[in-house]
Amino acid sequence: MLHMARSLTATDVVQLPTLSAEDAFTLVSQLLHQASRVPAPASLEELVVELASRHSALQSQLVARRAKPGVDAKSAVESDRRVDTAWSALRDWLSGWVKLGAAAPRATEIAELDAFLFGDGLGFLGLRYEAQWAAAETRLAGLRARRNEELVRALGGGPFLDVLYAAQARYGEVLGVSGDAPAPPSDAKIRESRDAMLDALREYVVGVLGTVRRSRPVTAERADELLRPLAQWETPPRASSSAPQDGDEDAEGGGTPPAPATT
Repeated sequence: MLHMARSLTATDVVQLPTLSAEDAFTLVSQLLHQASRVPAPASLEELVVELASRHSALQSQLVARRAKPGVDAKSAVESDRRVDTAWSALRDWLSGWVKLGAAAPRATEIAELDAFLFGDGLGFLGLRYEAQWAAAETRLAGLRARRNEELVRALGGGPFLDVLYAAQARYGEVLGVSGDAPAPPSDAKIRESRDAMLDALREYVVGVLGTVRRSRPVTAERADELLRPLAQWETPPRASSSAPQDGDEDAEGGGTPPAPATT
């Protein structure tokens, strides 16, 4: 009796960990970095290009999801980075004065301003764009108060303020862009892009393993290096919640999907 041979694909062969869209993006980022630094045979070039293309597509959608409709994603990312850098620089500068304690001039005012601006750290910089802008504006309203701004400038912090004010103003302009831009990608669209990238990742893994020759141990060492991020991957813990993470209701990979979670 004849039996039909089973058709094997990369999906059948390669078992991946359970990955959200963000996790998958991070993992593939690490793998692409390895591919750029570890000399690999030309046979992998096409697979790397395909993986990078899928990775870029998912990146664009994740960025677009963070911004509201009508916002230019690239400009939003650039402005967000400038604002983050400006706030971080101001905090570092002010922290230096705080560390001086009573030895600093106007020590009480310095401590009060630091508590107002950074009592909760810089966590607000991780909020969605509009929420981050609003949280920053609240802090800047207090910072622009005559006493506080005068204090910072008197201590030599004027350049930090000027850079921060300019960055925040530009941030607001970018977030206020209007027009007929498409709505952010749906969760289903992001899942589709994630799954396409994971399929490309499976094909890449098969390709890497296919370069290993038992008679040449160096090929096994090279494969280990290329796939090290995958071998060492540990899914970051997430706070428990009754709502699933955006775009990840059916996070795929290998093993049992986790309970719904959100960041």
